[in-house]
Amino acid sequence: MPASGCSEINWMNFRSKWRRACYDAFSDLPGSLPRRRSRWESRPMNQPAQAVEAPISTRAYVIFGITAMTLMMMAINGFIVAVAFPTIKQQFSTNLSLVGWVFTGFFLCSTVVLPLAGKLSDGFGRKRIYMLSVGLFTVASLGCGLAPNVYVLIAFRMLQGVAGGAVQLSATGMVSDVFGSRRQTALGLFSSIYPIGAILGPNVGGVLIEHFSWRAIFFVNLPLGVAVLILGAMLLPYSKPEPRTAKIDFVGAVTYGAAVFLFLLALTDLSNHIDAYRTPLFWGYLLVASVLMVLFVRQERRVADPMVDLQVLKGRPFLSLNMYSFVYGVTVFAVIAFLPMNAQLTYQMSPSISGFVLTPRALTMIVASTAGAFLLSRTGYRMPLIVGVLFGSLATFLLSLGIHEPTILGFHVSNLITLSFIMGISGFGNGMVLPSMTNAGLDLAPGKVASTTALINLFSNTGNIVGTAVIILVMSQFEDEGVGLRVMLLVMSGLVLCSIPLAFMFPDLGRRRRVPATPVTAGSAAE
Repeated sequence: MPASGCSEINWMNFRSKWRRACYDAFSDLPGSLPRRRSRWESRPMNQPAQAVEAPISTRAYVIFGITAMTLMMMAINGFIVAVAFPTIKQQFSTNLSLVGWVFTGFFLCSTVVLPLAGKLSDGFGRKRIYMLSVGLFTVASLGCGLAPNVYVLIAFRMLQGVAGGAVQLSATGMVSDVFGSRRQTALGLFSSIYPIGAILGPNVGGVLIEHFSWRAIFFVNLPLGVAVLILGAMLLPYSKPEPRTAKIDFVGAVTYGAAVFLFLLALTDLSNHIDAYRTPLFWGYLLVASVLMVLFVRQERRVADPMVDLQVLKGRPFLSLNMYSFVYGVTVFAVIAFLPMNAQLTYQMSPSISGFVLTPRALTMIVASTAGAFLLSRTGYRMPLIVGVLFGSLATFLLSLGIHEPTILGFHVSNLITLSFIMGISGFGNGMVLPSMTNAGLDLAPGKVASTTALINLFSNTGNIVGTAVIILVMSQFEDEGVGLRVMLLVMSGLVLCSIPLAFMFPDLGRRRRVPATPVTAGSAAE
């Protein structure tokens, strides 16, 4: 048989299997028709026919499509800016410490809003919060693209962070509502959008910057945002707000956000002037930030419905897990934003190529996180947490060496292949850690799923923000920023190993219980 005929048959078989898999995944939705039996299947004797549930509108699939478009926009936006870091700095002729706020400002606002977004969507209706957030994100994208200076860009990026945090949970809530008993399958497909964004974001961003302008990476959100607003206004249903028994903890969100903001201001001041530690302003920032953090802790302990439930931190195991999350955020998550910059400064790669080198990282992260999620019941949590850290440390160390076109076994290896290989190691380690860290938290506090997830995210995101600011602080002290970045990569490769002892401070319950783990997609790091 000709090769083309074999390819056609293989494609038909794949298409048939894909249709059946998709049909099975959604066949149990409320109102969906029972799956048709093939001619090779027969119903066992004496098996009663299952009752058909009350039908629901096909609008459920429309809602999934609209919200998936939004999530894709957010996922791409989360990765696309990293490629533009050197270009934005050069365009505005500004220093590194100010451009760093384009990252830290976005992450700070997103971290503050994320724990409140679910409560806001419950109290005011999911569609209202969703539409308001998408509109705000679209306007903020326009403002970023038109920004005349770096200060305006930072302000609109922070606005993007507020909107992005609210969109994520309100969209997830709508999908969960309409898919009923099959919400697990729908949300699993929903979360798979993040890895796609991790692949598309840097590649699309690199092409836009190289052939158009860095402003294009923000303008690309406009048509998608407008389309979502129009479709959402016509097709998304209103949900009835749920009565609240306690007030939303805005005070806790403001005190936490202000404390981290002032701490970042102190680091920015130090980046601009290394002797800033001698000034009263520097110590004033740190003093007020410390006071606000104490007030935040007191606020969370006394309110009925806190931003994050700090009560679960009383036990040493869960505290150790969150400290692991913080250290990992400082050393690994913070480095991600500088990987395209490292490719451009150290290897003189173009924006499009520097965006492409992140693709192997996203792919290996998907593979490792998917496989790791199903192997946790055999391996437990501790082994993947340790192995993932070792892989991450190795990758960061190799990046710090600045290896140029090595010769291995007599073969000349290009910089692109070298970086892609190192990125693959980094992604594999990250994929090992993510499902283990999340499921370990759920196992240590099984009755407080929302609280444990919020705390782990808070610690890792705070570590991400602090790590990014510290890397920028050190880079600013070097005349050659590429050398400063490699120095920090070397430091981070050693610092991440400090998380290994923390992995021994909480019980390895996953292996002991032999319970299948909850899969966590690679997109969870975006978060």
